[in-house]
Amino acid sequence: FKEQNELPFSITAELKSPKPIQSFISFPSRHVFRTSYFVNSSSSRETFFQIQRQHKIWWMKFGSSPGKYSISDQKSEEFYKFVTIRSSVEDSGMDVERLKMFSLKDCIRNKSTLNKFLSRIPNRKKETIPDVIEAVVDLQIASFALLLDAVNSSEHHTALHRRSAPYQLALIKKGASKDLIDLARYIELLVETAEPRIEILNSSKVKISDDDDLERQFETFDNIGIPYAIILDESALESGLFKLRNRNTTLAETIHLSDVNNYLIKIFNSV
Repeated sequence: FKEQNELPFSITAELKSPKPIQSFISFPSRHVFRTSYFVNSSSSRETFFQIQRQHKIWWMKFGSSPGKYSISDQKSEEFYKFVTIRSSVEDSGMDVERLKMFSLKDCIRNKSTLNKFLSRIPNRKKETIPDVIEAVVDLQIASFALLLDAVNSSEHHTALHRRSAPYQLALIKKGASKDLIDLARYIELLVETAEPRIEILNSSKVKISDDDDLERQFETFDNIGIPYAIILDESALESGLFKLRNRNTTLAETIHLSDVNNYLIKIFNSV
């Protein structure tokens, strides 16, 4: 519990299990994130709907096709009510998150155990037994759903969201000068200090002889979902200017070395 057991508060647990996942695709184990929100029972129903909306918006934001995510009808089991957030996958669907609400009073019969959950309501002296809203995400299923969405959203590239792509930025050297490799390494070290963290794929040692080689490199990066690429050529050594290519538009804009960190931070903070 948080200090003074004051509502609301939440607890997140990371759980791993060898139990196979029952889905239309087979995973050998489970890797689950479970967040439990402890809330005032008098407002738990309203909070439950609010959390549903917030979590659906998250999936819509990080998925490639916002319209594919929906909330199921509410269902009831013995002690709880639940909904699932679903991703539409062609003719079928995949549950990417499960949200349920229950009262501790219904689940715990032993009074002394139940009283351990007594929590304070803000600005009141009264204590109460909270209701619990639980959000469960299986990382294998969630990752697979986001990847499948990204692959199906475009014929030309894997449209992973820029924050969920394994690499957010690639570095490409076009030219024979070894100084370009040093410049790429300098930019890599510079960007590594950025917050939020930007994962970089430094491919400056790959030989790019002409525009055809460059296009093939773009195609490779587009296929693995890298949203941005920096292209360094001989002129960058003198001017400090280089091109930043956008995967989705295939357009490149010119930026200066001194602006690279601030510019990239601005891009990746605008989620």
